[in-house]
Amino acid sequence: DLCMPICNALSLPDLILECSVTVAGVRLPRGMQLVAPKSTALCKATRSKEALLQGLQKMMKLTFTWPEHLEEEPDFMTWWWKCPHCRFPYPVQAPEALTGVSLLRRALPGIEEFIDGPARDLWSLSSLSLPAQKPSEHVLREFNNSFGVAGQAQCSSCGEQLGSIVCVCQLCGLFVCQVCEKQPGPLCCPPGPAEGKAGVSYKRLSGILDGRFDLSPVLDFGSLDRFMTSETPLAVAAAQRLLQRKGGVLEPLKSPYEYYARAALLQVRARRAAEERFQLLQEACVALQDCMAAPGCANNLYSIEGADGKRGDRARPQRSMAKDPRVWYLLGLLLCDLGSFEEARKAYRQALCRLPMYYFSHVVHFNLALLRSRDADAG
Repeated sequence: DLCMPICNALSLPDLILECSVTVAGVRLPRGMQLVAPKSTALCKATRSKEALLQGLQKMMKLTFTWPEHLEEEPDFMTWWWKCPHCRFPYPVQAPEALTGVSLLRRALPGIEEFIDGPARDLWSLSSLSLPAQKPSEHVLREFNNSFGVAGQAQCSSCGEQLGSIVCVCQLCGLFVCQVCEKQPGPLCCPPGPAEGKAGVSYKRLSGILDGRFDLSPVLDFGSLDRFMTSETPLAVAAAQRLLQRKGGVLEPLKSPYEYYARAALLQVRARRAAEERFQLLQEACVALQDCMAAPGCANNLYSIEGADGKRGDRARPQRSMAKDPRVWYLLGLLLCDLGSFEEARKAYRQALCRLPMYYFSHVVHFNLALLRSRDADAG
């Protein structure tokens, strides 16, 4: 009777409890592993539940311990976003370790107590919410059509019959009459061949650019102004460790997390120091470059391995923090402060493409479609 609950809860062949059980008043929590000495028959009885039960009944004492390489289950967060198209609630659940606050906490433990305000939206700051630029205007010149050289009988703009003198575009070959050529405003390209389904979908999506999925609560951490003005031991120690200079040059740091935190703190200082703003923002960008070049972190949710290049007992090649979308997102925010909005939009695309599809596939594909719909040649 005592061995049956334990046998049902153990997994084969690693002998780890898949659920918590209570036996003779003793609670065995889920995740503990049964220690099987090599001298016992239990080591050979892990092929079936029946053999395992017989092996347990022969043992006088059962010893449980925690496995050496047990991975902790991450805490999950839920975002109730609304679908930009139908406005129906679309829940997204992902580990808290994927957030920008989690990455910042690795270098500054307890930083979440000093974060204020909403997360910063790189989509809006980099002017991605604005419609795409129209194609360049036509460069028109007069053309003698006395012999019908134009090859068409109607004006491409108004549809009227073409006369002997027409205007032709030097870029695309568009023919228009003299009346349309004198009209103010740019001339649009004539309708081309039938668009595919992708082109039609992109044009429909371009009308809801403001209704994309806002990823800022995941990739950003908010405002650190209160942290920089605080005199708490955490803030003072962080300033001494992350912003220490020698000969006017910032000291090198040990981990990529510290470089990420340095960039975040330098951005806050740049907004408070008008004279040194440009220099501080440049130093923040350099700090993120050092972060990307440093060996990876232990957060395997972004497919980034530890600094030792190992996960468990298997050796794997080292990867850089350049795969982390949170680093690219902060880089885009810094580029917006520098006025490089085109480069900031490229950084947003990099962050979007590096999100784990297992959690954000629908969100990523929708936002990528909106980015594609902004292009003038979509479809």
